[in-house]
Amino acid sequence: TEEELCYGTLWARSEEGRTRTKVFKRTFTSGIPRDDPKAPKFIDMLNERVDSEAQKLLTQQHEMVRPDSEWTINWAPSKGIDPSNPQHKAYLQNFCRAFENACIQSLNEALEEEVQPDPVVDEAKWHLHFADERSSKFHNSPTAVAVLDRVKEFLNIGNDRKVFVIWGKSGAGKTYVLARAAAEAAAQCRVRSGVCIVRFLGTTAASSKVALLLESLLAQLKLTYCKSEVCIPSDFRQLEALFKEAVTTWPSVEKPLTLVLDSVDQLDDSNQGRLLQWLPVTGLPDSVRIVVSTLPDYPEEDTKEADMKAGFRCKTHLEGMLGNDASATLCFARVLDIEDPKDILIHILLQRGRTVTNEQMEAVLAAFGQRSERDKAGTPLWLTLAASLAATWKSRDTAPSIPTSVRELIIKLFDQLTVLRGKALARKAIACITLCKEGISEVELAQVLSLDDNVLAEQYEHWVPSVRVVPCIVVTRSLADLRPYLASRGSASALGWYHRQFWEAAEDEFLKDPEFNQQVHFELAEYFRGVHHDKPKSYNAALLKVVQKHGPDETEGDRLVPAQKYEFSGNVFANDSAASVLNNRRLAEGVHHCIRAQLAEETMAELTSILYILCKFKAGMGTELQLELIEAMDRFPACQPELENVKSFVGKHISTCREPEFPGHIVVEALNEPDASPVFKSATSLCKERSLGWETAIKWVNKPQAFDPCRMSIPAGGSVKCVAYSPDCKTVALGFTESIEIINVVTGDMICKMEGHTGDV
Repeated sequence: TEEELCYGTLWARSEEGRTRTKVFKRTFTSGIPRDDPKAPKFIDMLNERVDSEAQKLLTQQHEMVRPDSEWTINWAPSKGIDPSNPQHKAYLQNFCRAFENACIQSLNEALEEEVQPDPVVDEAKWHLHFADERSSKFHNSPTAVAVLDRVKEFLNIGNDRKVFVIWGKSGAGKTYVLARAAAEAAAQCRVRSGVCIVRFLGTTAASSKVALLLESLLAQLKLTYCKSEVCIPSDFRQLEALFKEAVTTWPSVEKPLTLVLDSVDQLDDSNQGRLLQWLPVTGLPDSVRIVVSTLPDYPEEDTKEADMKAGFRCKTHLEGMLGNDASATLCFARVLDIEDPKDILIHILLQRGRTVTNEQMEAVLAAFGQRSERDKAGTPLWLTLAASLAATWKSRDTAPSIPTSVRELIIKLFDQLTVLRGKALARKAIACITLCKEGISEVELAQVLSLDDNVLAEQYEHWVPSVRVVPCIVVTRSLADLRPYLASRGSASALGWYHRQFWEAAEDEFLKDPEFNQQVHFELAEYFRGVHHDKPKSYNAALLKVVQKHGPDETEGDRLVPAQKYEFSGNVFANDSAASVLNNRRLAEGVHHCIRAQLAEETMAELTSILYILCKFKAGMGTELQLELIEAMDRFPACQPELENVKSFVGKHISTCREPEFPGHIVVEALNEPDASPVFKSATSLCKERSLGWETAIKWVNKPQAFDPCRMSIPAGGSVKCVAYSPDCKTVALGFTESIEIINVVTGDMICKMEGHTGDV
């Protein structure tokens, strides 16, 4: 088009800019017969005659553009270009090949010039952007303003050198309050030369696990306080100690620190993150302000038993660490007494570019007044969901019945998705988002949906594409419908529910059927293990019926899913850690779904693989591996002896696994195991497969074939004076000089450290 030519070439700012545009000029050697029926496809026509003005302008533009290559062919009567003509066929093939090569060359040149991203800056920018985005949606209700004022007062004056805690039920508006406070604090820090660090936990990969969170925070602190000489350790104990030191000693009166951590309950269980032992809560210097938010401990009667056992007790842990004056530093975030919900609804609707009629508004307000006491605690979420529902109405519509509870509104949202995008697709998409351990990306979701024949049959009802995949636009639109309620999980592009109520609603509405639940886990297990890569998958009856309209003899098709190897590229045994790119998605999700799909053989193949063990630790997922072993032993009793052997091997060499002296150190340790050990068999096979040669370099004389009774080597932070097991044998207490450490005997992680004793324990 004219616009493309102008922007791409004529208006380019420099010669370098013009070289980024590839121009292919194609002409017919004998011209275009004006009376040919195909002529209008190649020249501008007006009232069945050539548009001479348009042709003149086009000719002038061609003269102004410098083509990179020119292509000519003779005109084929009544066809213009005729692929059945051998000469035209060769012309098309050569042109397409040249066009493809030019595109690849241009992409390669762009990749070579690409500026390498800075993960520290990118993480900080993401959370500041999140704060700005949520802050823009903050509504000045009296109670929200009251909570915000308390936060501002704390940031300005302090509070007896302790952290400030906001707590409240899910959906009560804590995130919006902290987002506004963080945005204003960041603006003030830019003026006053202070440092403001913000993290909305659970919204990015680096804020979902406590170890990654501390690494990310330390990297930003190191950069902002010019501590280039400081090395960030990989051991969690050292990481925790350095973080506390950095927060309490690096800031100064000239350069104070404001640290905002939203939703500490969103941390997973690795390294006992939700116990919050890593967070300096008291004894903060005057130059440091820390604000955190958390859920309550779920004492309600309708709380699921699993939740009561899960340990969402961040508030209780914070109260214990704050001591007697905890009430002065805890603020209950509630938005119960909204005087005019109509203003908030109009505010949310305007952000979506929508309005509603008076009758429709009255229907929403009537439902608002009928909410239960439990749902009043989640008023902001209720209003957001109700506004989303109202935004779909047309002005001529009579307002339908509005659900009065958050749960019913979420289910209504899910129902809308099934109507708009198809029942099979919506059900499977919601199930995948809910069941994936660390979320699922848009690309992954499209590929998983492509493996479901019922989804394809539903989407192909009116049109059958040439490849057997779900149309990308359908997946994109489905996620766009859910985007306000999703957050990044596990990796930058993986998405999961932001609010806990969505998990619960999805489980109750779509995953109550154990067979469907297990089937989704089965399909996710197959996807993350690359079972269907580069091979056709047979069609079920529903898909077969639809597809055979397109190709009568077609009974199977390639779904174009990736191979899902442990390594994307490079060699995990290379000395340079950057030399290999690990498939963290398979490492995080594969075994998780195999266990829940009751795939004992596949689970064993993964967990007994020395390469899997090595990659899990190299990806920082060592704790998750140990928990997978425990869970697999519970699910598959017949496999317990072999899995127990693997668990003991990992526990015995936990320090080597986490910080090997050289790449592949753990493989050498596996070769020293008895010949009957599954890790020895796997290591031997791996050495032969990759021609490592280590199995021949180690020659044992009278190699011991008895298994080592050692089950776990716990790295102690000093001289251990005494040891005591808990009654359930799941934890062990280590006595040191003036302190006690409680250790998880499954993972070797320190649960907590008790200090204050004045002598040897």
